[in-house]
Amino acid sequence: MCCFTSTEQNAPLAIRALESGKHVMAIKPLALTLAEADTLTATVARTGRHYFPNDAARRFFPANVQFREWIDDGRIGDLISAHCVFRAGLPSAWPGSKEPGWFADPLCAPGGAFIDHAVYHIDVLRWLFGAGVASVTGTTANLRHKDIAVEDYGHGIFQFTNGCVGTIEDTWTSNPARMREAIEIVGTRGSLIMDSATGKMAITGDFGLPDWALLPPPRALNGLIRNVIATLKGDERPVSTAEFARDNLAACLAFYESARTGQAVALEESPAT
Repeated sequence: MCCFTSTEQNAPLAIRALESGKHVMAIKPLALTLAEADTLTATVARTGRHYFPNDAARRFFPANVQFREWIDDGRIGDLISAHCVFRAGLPSAWPGSKEPGWFADPLCAPGGAFIDHAVYHIDVLRWLFGAGVASVTGTTANLRHKDIAVEDYGHGIFQFTNGCVGTIEDTWTSNPARMREAIEIVGTRGSLIMDSATGKMAITGDFGLPDWALLPPPRALNGLIRNVIATLKGDERPVSTAEFARDNLAACLAFYESARTGQAVALEESPAT
């Protein structure tokens, strides 16, 4: 079953599907609260069904697949830090609508602009770093859309369990159709960058090149759907799990707690993969 409803509906619907014997592919984040997420993950374990979280979608982006290969090969040395940014416009309730709908409703989503895309970025950094999130410091604001009930700007500093630092900036402050997403991974011997504004990868490190090089990303391959199909056929393992998605949500909720309190928030150590 595919479950791509507003967030507050996901956990109850997914639980019903799992209990009826179905595998589930679902929206991000997986729940409004950690209590709901824990009930969902317990149901996955009890039923023996697969839960495929859309959090993992960025792991299939061609540049990120290539980055993971280069990182594993040691091309940029030991990892130090990363930065992810997604400057999007205000979401639309439906195509053509000028209202954000459930995306900006605190009863339907755990937050606004930050969690809308930070779920992806936390997931991909945990995957690339091979580490969990140890603590987070965050700030939110309404810089452009001051009349909505959730933030349109969020910026977080994430300390990972391997000592790396990741900064994540996710917003709804761009003009429509002028969004930009970028990721930079920094190591002791080089860096890897992908920027949607140019459509190019920028690389430096152990590549036999004298300076920065600009390259097109590899050809796009089938993503999460391919993994779902291959898993159900018994040919692969799921690229991610409900437990991993639960910990992505925990990191986002810790970010919001930090933004409310002005203090860094520590998390229970979670697995990297």
